Amino acid sequence: MSRPTRSPRPASIAAPAAALIPVTHRGLTQGFTVVSGHVPPGHPDSTVDYAALAQANTTIVLMMAVANLEAISRALTEAGLDPDTPAAVI
Repeated sequence: MSRPTRSPRPASIAAPAAALIPVTHRGLTQGFTVVSGHVPPGHPDSTVDYAALAQANTTIVLMMAVANLEAISRALTEAGLDPDTPAAVI
């Protein structure tokens, strides 16, 4: 039986790294923003400013966001994020 791989890094960095996707890259982005996506944009409980996030020029790491990916993508692109921005679901 194989043992699970452990990483000393938080999941927001370790999961992309395991898929060989750096969250920062010299010349592309100097930072990353981690956001919980379990509450959709526009929901009264949402505290995420998707318009600001779309303009932040950082890598966006969404945690727990699979159920709301379409709504989050729409909110980000409507706020100006290029729809051709590379993305991955891990």
